[in-house]
Amino acid sequence: MFAKHRHIPRLYVQPITEKFTVSDAQSRHLVNVFRLTTGSNFIAFNPNDGEWKCEIISITKKQVVAKRIIRTRTCSYASKLYIAFGIIKPDNMRLIVEKCTELGTTEFFPLITEYTQYRNINISKFQAIAIQASEQSERIDVPVIHEPVLLPVFVEKLPPDVIWLSALERSGKAIYRHHSDNVGFIIGSEGGFSDAERLLLAKKTEPISLGNNILRTETACIACACLATCCINTS
Repeated sequence: MFAKHRHIPRLYVQPITEKFTVSDAQSRHLVNVFRLTTGSNFIAFNPNDGEWKCEIISITKKQVVAKRIIRTRTCSYASKLYIAFGIIKPDNMRLIVEKCTELGTTEFFPLITEYTQYRNINISKFQAIAIQASEQSERIDVPVIHEPVLLPVFVEKLPPDVIWLSALERSGKAIYRHHSDNVGFIIGSEGGFSDAERLLLAKKTEPISLGNNILRTETACIACACLATCCINTS
């Protein structure tokens, strides 16, 4: 965490122009929660404009109007981290999106597998969770959450320029080792992958093991994000 911003609220704002109006919900947050007044500062960010120190210039009943003062950071991308996972119940999906966002995941791919019990998800709800996690963790970018897709369709059209690894429990394969390129993990839903899915993944991706224990989907996603992030930060 950057000490100079520790007590300054951070908001995802798109775009950050010389003078801009904060959304109604964010305005209430700044005024009612953080008790900011005219002349107070906050941080606004997005991947295109970077991170800016801003000043409130007016407050009405519903909206805050602010101006940007100085850019404090720009957005620079190193290796990208992708998490593809079998859809699980919403509360546990929230944990995946929130914690993996904090750990630096750049894109999420919800998958429909043979054992998937939940197929319809509220993308806008989880995108809002990703924004909140980015604000809290001092990221400049916000990860993308894609629409659900069938696992075979996803595997046949894997995003290019990515090393794809499948978390196949007790596969006998090596535990994850550092990759300096863009890396993506594919994790199953409750019940894991079917035999047919395991064969498909073994052909199209690099199978890895996350250890001897069987992990829940949300635990496996967070573990994969941790492994990738720790390797990046220590490389």
